[in-house]
Amino acid sequence: METFIYSGMDDATVTTTRSSLFNPVSNYQEILNEFENCYESYEGKPQGDKLFWVASESNEGIILVVNDCIMSHTFMDEADLDGMIEFMKSNGNSEAAIEFMTKHVEELYAADFIELIALPGQTITIQITDLEYGNTESEMNT
Repeated sequence: METFIYSGMDDATVTTTRSSLFNPVSNYQEILNEFENCYESYEGKPQGDKLFWVASESNEGIILVVNDCIMSHTFMDEADLDGMIEFMKSNGNSEAAIEFMTKHVEELYAADFIELIALPGQTITIQITDLEYGNTESEMNT
């Protein structure tokens, strides 16, 4: 698969997004792997080149860390929805991934991926650690 998702942060910025414990959909690892294969980090990024990291996995759920906060993608600047869909189809992306990306043409956040894999009816705390601008915390209802 070709990459088309990139970090939206400055080159040397160290930012991570961490969820609280939540129950994911059964195929969450498959979903994360697909987007991982479409992501390209900055070379030499302090967090490494991996986008997702499951910090904890148990019968109670998972805690997901995303080694970024804001992402960009190839089709964001021109908002070429048709071009993005055709590219993703030829790239071998799933219908679920294509549908997700069409909803995030203008903005794409790490929390969007957490929401994608979370089962409905949960309140998830999202913690953003930004070594330059400070930390924030919010809640998301699925």
